[in-house]
Amino acid sequence: MIAFALAATLAAADPACRGGMVDVGDYGLHTTIEGEGPVAVVFESGNGNDGTVWADMAARLAGRGYTSLRYDRAGLGQSAPRPGDAYDVDNEVAALRGLMDRCGVEGPVLIVAHSYGGMIATLMAARDPRVKALLMLDATNAGTENPARIEKLLTLSRARYQELRDYDRDLAAHIIPLMEAWGDTAAKARAAAIPDEIPIYLLVRGIAGSPDDDLEEWQSGMAAFAAGGPRRYMVVAPGMGHKVAAERPDWVEASALQLLDYIERNAD
Repeated sequence: MIAFALAATLAAADPACRGGMVDVGDYGLHTTIEGEGPVAVVFESGNGNDGTVWADMAARLAGRGYTSLRYDRAGLGQSAPRPGDAYDVDNEVAALRGLMDRCGVEGPVLIVAHSYGGMIATLMAARDPRVKALLMLDATNAGTENPARIEKLLTLSRARYQELRDYDRDLAAHIIPLMEAWGDTAAKARAAAIPDEIPIYLLVRGIAGSPDDDLEEWQSGMAAFAAGGPRRYMVVAPGMGHKVAAERPDWVEASALQLLDYIERNAD
C-alpha cells in the first residue's frame, strides 16, 4: 500500500522535479528525482557544492528501489540565487520542505548530509516529521560548532574572502553571507530538538584535512553530538578524509542501506 501511495503521489508532482527548476516561492531550485520507491533519500550537499556530487550514489539507491532526491541549494549549481544579501538557514530549511512538497515526497525520508549540509539535516530532523533517519558524512552539527571553533573558522575564512571573490564572484556572493551567519546557524542547530527515535549514523574523518584542522577537537565534538541521543552511532574511519562520499562510496551506501532497512521495518 505504501509503495502504491508514493507512486501515485510522485506521478502528480511537478514534472520539473525529474530534472529541472522547481519553484519554491521567491526562486527556483534545480532538482533531480530518480526512482519511485516507498522510502525517499534526500541528499544535502556541503558548503559550495551542488547536487551533482551525489549523482552516482543517488542513481545506485534509485536502482535498489528507493526514491532519490538531489538538488542545488539557492545560489549553487543551476539554482537561482537566494533573494537579498543576508543568509538565514531557516530559509534553506523552508525551501527544502517546500521542494519536497512540490515533488510529492511525503515520507518516510532518510537525509544523507555532507559537511555544512549537517546543519540543514539537523533542523529538518527537528522540524519535519517526514524525516525518519540521518546519515551524517563528516557533517557539521550542534556538537562540532562551539563558539571557539566558530571564531577560529571565521578568522580563517575572512582572510580568504578576497581570494574567493577573485576566483568566482557569484560563488562568493553565496558563501560569504553563509559564513558570516555561521554563529546564528550553529545556535539554531544547538537549540534543535531531534526526536530520540530518529537513528543517526555519523561517519567521521580519521585524518586532518589541512594544517588548520584540529582533528581531535572535531572528533570530540562529533562524540558529544553522538552522545546526545539513544540511537546515534559514530564511526571514525581510519585514513578517510572529509570527502567521505567520494573516498568511500561503499561505506556510505552500506550505511544508507542499513538506515533504509530500519525505516522500512518501522514504517507506520
